[in-house]
Amino acid sequence: MFKVNVAPDMGMYNLLRNQGYDPAYALAEFVDNALQAHLLRPAQRAKKAVKPLKVDIKFYSADYSKDPKLAQSVIIEDSGPGIPGARLEDAMKPARPATVRGLNEFGIGMKAAAVWFTDNWSLSTCPESEGKRYWLDFNLAELVKQRREEVVVNDEVSDKSSGTTLTLTKTRRTIDHARFIAICTELTDIYQRFTSGPNPRMLLTAHFDDTPRSLQFESDAIPAVLSAPLFKIVGKETYSIGKPETWTVSISTVFRGAAVTGSISLLEKGSYKTNPGLVMFRHDRVICGTTLRPFLPESLFGTGNKYARQRVYGQIFVDDLPVTYTKDRFDFDETEFSAQLLSDPAVQRLKAQAEAYRVDETKVKHVNKEAEIYAPVGKPATKKADTEKATKGGTSAGAGGASEKAKPKPAPTPVPSPAPPPEPLVKVLTQLMASPVASAALQTIINETLLLHRAKRDIAIAMCLRVVLESGLLAKVERSFPAEYPKVSEKGVYALIKYLAGNSGAFFDSKAEYRQVKCAQSVANGTQPDVVLLNNAAHGHYQPNIAELNRFVNNLEPLLLWAYSA
Repeated sequence: MFKVNVAPDMGMYNLLRNQGYDPAYALAEFVDNALQAHLLRPAQRAKKAVKPLKVDIKFYSADYSKDPKLAQSVIIEDSGPGIPGARLEDAMKPARPATVRGLNEFGIGMKAAAVWFTDNWSLSTCPESEGKRYWLDFNLAELVKQRREEVVVNDEVSDKSSGTTLTLTKTRRTIDHARFIAICTELTDIYQRFTSGPNPRMLLTAHFDDTPRSLQFESDAIPAVLSAPLFKIVGKETYSIGKPETWTVSISTVFRGAAVTGSISLLEKGSYKTNPGLVMFRHDRVICGTTLRPFLPESLFGTGNKYARQRVYGQIFVDDLPVTYTKDRFDFDETEFSAQLLSDPAVQRLKAQAEAYRVDETKVKHVNKEAEIYAPVGKPATKKADTEKATKGGTSAGAGGASEKAKPKPAPTPVPSPAPPPEPLVKVLTQLMASPVASAALQTIINETLLLHRAKRDIAIAMCLRVVLESGLLAKVERSFPAEYPKVSEKGVYALIKYLAGNSGAFFDSKAEYRQVKCAQSVANGTQPDVVLLNNAAHGHYQPNIAELNRFVNNLEPLLLWAYSA
């Protein structure tokens, strides 16, 4: 038994509790530590055949009943080399950086992430070749109260396999099933380079109340690249030119002294919902650009409703640019970085193709060469045709006198273009504003949301949408189902919708309100994570754009209209 110092300043831990982590990125800190230690194993560094690292992340819900001590806890287990006894103090001391640059270079990740989740956590580790197990308990409240800067490390002889287990008990961040699904999606994206292929370097598994879920990145998840002719819009016409080509551009440049490599492509199947944009790797680990948190620099992708937003996709590798200590974004100017990429004429051409390409080829004219677009149409008129045109409908010169001049045809009356349909957000909120049951307070918030939409304040819109949805649903239950209201009055929006889904017979007509039931169920079972993402935006962990907000409103429309119905 011995002690390790966990200072420099215990007050620093109070700051770490309130840092801007996303749950998936906080958990990634623990995975990074295990993975970096595994990659530094001699056999792994020599690229010899070696078993992949196993990492299991076990989540236990607040109502887990098999073992009440595990309720609202998270356990991270790995089969890595463990932490040598001599290095435990370095591992526990904040801001003690690693000696080798890599996934865990800052030396603050594990401690910051653990304290972000809970004040009470424990560590158990069996280092390779020591034949011992070390374990310790960390209780922030007790350390601060007793003004202690050391924790006791226990040790015992052990023949267990090497590895480390971290247990986060009574977490202040509740992980329900919907958030579990979102975390799984994020972690699968973050570690795709380590978990994919026939010989992965890591086997990553998540568990929710003892039910496992593999987080291996499937090779078919890599989107197919578009093969199509060059498209170009001239006036009101869209043309495809020449033979199909594969729309991908290799990237090899230098930005702020750092090598930047990879590729940018156009997706065969565009999607506003699933395209992560630019997937940015550092030491093979995704920093930004995931399905739920796409990286979409506006100067490269345009605004949320542009075609480039759904079809431009890139994999960019850069190891020598700084990142934030939470490792969820690079610490550089996005506009400047995009300008560097766009300085390549091939990237400019690819972006233009993204805007011009149309899937419906029935509305596209095909030419073999671009010059054909501007060539004169038809043949020159013959003399005979000219004579017939001059004499048609009038007196010929041979009959005495000049022919009558043809009267000019009146210009056709311009047909006004139909107005574009309103965005889902504007359409639905306008309907809610007109609802006779919307209170004055809710009408004010709805109107404010529409004003924020005009000002392009996307995060503020997300926060207002959350209020519009939650307050509207609560008002509906209080108005139409007063006996149920005491059961839900204190519930947050996700818990409220989960209750509606689980008790749908009490709230919905299964036939007439089938869409409302399906909407509530899809939110509750995690297949539609929109409510969770709105919550994340409200807490500063997610930054949606207007295209995503429109999608949220479109997906949640059945519940919103139900909430504001009489």
